Amino acid sequence: MSNLLNNRVNATATAAQLTAVKAAFQTILTNLPFLVGLTAEEKKSLNAIDVN
Repeated sequence: MSNLLNNRVNATATAAQLTAVKAAFQTILTNLPFLVGLTAEEKKSLNAIDVN
C-alpha cells in the first residue's frame, strides 16, 4: 500500500467532540473488557504484519 503515509483528511475536532469520543471509548472498554490487552508475544507478532 503505497499511500499509507499520505494524509488525506483535513479536519479539526472541537473540544466537545474529543470529550464525547473519549467517553464513547471508555464506555466500550467498560462493557467489553476482554477486548483490551495484548501479551508481550502478541505485541511482537504485530510488527511482522506485512501490508503489501
